[in-house]
Amino acid sequence: MNNGGSAFPVFDSTRIDELYGCREFGMTLRDYFAGQALASVIIRLPTGDKETGTFIKTIAELSYSLADAMLTEKEKQNDGGNGL
Repeated sequence: MNNGGSAFPVFDSTRIDELYGCREFGMTLRDYFAGQALASVIIRLPTGDKETGTFIKTIAELSYSLADAMLTEKEKQNDGGNGL
């Protein structure tokens, strides 16, 4: 699964290796995208029974589905897409 790599890679000029001086810390780009999608989805939902397990599971699945779609689109753009 493509997780997009590190959302916030840290450059380390003292370390030259297969990572080209980047060390990865923290969340993946997929997790970051999902978190951003989650915030957007939650704020637009009507109030109601947001405490149920089904509701929470659905929101989590939707957030990661949106993140996966963003990563897929990002790959298209990086592979010579239409530049949007």
